[in-house]
This record gives sequence, structure tokens and C-alpha cells, in this order.
Amino acid sequence: MSTEKAPTQRDPYRVLGVPPMASESEIKKAYRNKSKEYHPDLNPDIRIWADEKMKELVEAYNLLSDDEKKKAYDMTFHLQYRRERKKKKQKKEVKKSFMDKISDFFQGKGQSKKSAAKHGKGKKKEIEYNPKEAEIHYGLGVSMCDNNTFINDTIDSFKKATLYDPEHLESHYNLGIAYYRKGEWGECTSCFQKVLKLDPADEGAKHLLTVLKEDSY
Repeated sequence: MSTEKAPTQRDPYRVLGVPPMASESEIKKAYRNKSKEYHPDLNPDIRIWADEKMKELVEAYNLLSDDEKKKAYDMTFHLQYRRERKKKKQKKEVKKSFMDKISDFFQGKGQSKKSAAKHGKGKKKEIEYNPKEAEIHYGLGVSMCDNNTFINDTIDSFKKATLYDPEHLESHYNLGIAYYRKGEWGECTSCFQKVLKLDPADEGAKHLLTVLKEDSY
């Protein structure tokens, strides 16, 4: 039996050089520009390399230009925000209690956009009274994280949460995801390295750092 590993598909966003927030027109423009750079006919001295790059580019564009395929890719765990803090000791529960469900609601799970916006306003009020409470800044970040319009505010909230509680694991993780969505790969890498310092077993951080490392060339 062969022990050779199957080739890992590169992140299509990194291949095209666009952030996950990129619009359809930005993706198309990036594809055209990269095509000119990698087209085999324009690279006769390194044609084999150019062929591979062009193939990779076409695969990335085909994925990101198809709405259904793009949504499916974006739903993979390494592109998703996490809604609640990881606990050192996980308790298995057969059924959630009423209070657990209430807790999930206020951590951002299952909210509509309208209720999330209302929740965000509530968090801002809480910050006025507790400006250095990390959990409140984290909650505000969670309430905004699914709307790319507020990406800078989301980043600011998670940064403040990590400032007031440097060991707030989920804030570091979500800050990394926000930077990833914005295409700030260096900041993203730094965040996930911090996550692994806090929890060396964090699979999400390990995976995304692997993706970033594979695409560093």
C-alpha cells in the first residue's frame, strides 16, 4: 500500500489572491490578471510550472464563480466563526436545560439578523457600564460577525476582548477568522498561533495554519 499523501487542494481565495469578502466582479478581475501572469504561452521557459499554476487557477475560479460551490466551501469549519467559549472540561449532556438554551441565544446561536442587531445594541449599552469586560466585547463581536459590512467593527470588538482577557480563546480564534475573511493573512496567522499557545489541541487553528502555510509560496 502506498504511503504517499494525496495532494491537498489549495485555498481558492489564496490562489486568486482575493479575500473571502471579495465580490463577483473582484473575483473575475483577479482571475483575468492571474491568467495573464501564469498563461503557459507567456511562460515558455517554465511551461510545466505555468501549466500547473493555470490548472490551479482555473479550478479556483470555477469554484468561486459558482454560487452553490462557493457557499459550500465557505461553510467548511475553517471559515466559520465559533459562537461560544471552549471549556477545558467538556460535559456530555443528553438534553439542554432551559437555561442552556437561553445562554445559547445570548451567545449568538440561532439568532435572526434582526434579533442579532438588537442583541448588538444591548451589548453596546453593557460596554458603557463595563468598558473593560472582555466577555461583553466578545459578545458584541459575535453579534456582528456574520455581516461583512461590519467587519472592521467585528475585528475591533474581538481585539478589545483579547486586550482585556489575553486568554480568551474564542476571541483570538474569531479574530483570526475575521482577518481571514478580510484577506489579512499575516494577522490571521498570528491569531491562530496564539490560539494554539492557549490550546495546543485546537483542531480548527491547526487546520487553518496548515492552509496558510501551504499557500505561503
